[in-house]
Amino acid sequence: MVLLVEPVRFAWAQAHDVQLLDEYDSVHARIEPFAGLPPRLIQERARKLRDDPDFWMRDMGFTVNIKPGQRATASGPGLHANPRPQEILRFTEGIEDLIPVEVDLTMTFHDTPW
Repeated sequence: MVLLVEPVRFAWAQAHDVQLLDEYDSVHARIEPFAGLPPRLIQERARKLRDDPDFWMRDMGFTVNIKPGQRATASGPGLHANPRPQEILRFTEGIEDLIPVEVDLTMTFHDTPW
């Protein structure tokens, strides 16, 4: 599977003028620990950030929703507090047809893993 997927990702990145093409190993290393977490735990954490009005980070959170064949949208309390949500939306432009199912990306606009 990796042999088929990686050339597609690389070709897409080249075609879309993605900077730092050689940083995929670094990105993979940073997200790999999340692969060991149960999906339910990740979903619970995303729900807390998105829906819990008492959660201390909620004002920094936003959710990007990607549906196959549709332009991504973003919502949440942190939507206009930082440029990160708009950067993520720009990043997702043109990949809508590559996503086979609806995806919600809930995150904060900080790079720090609190």
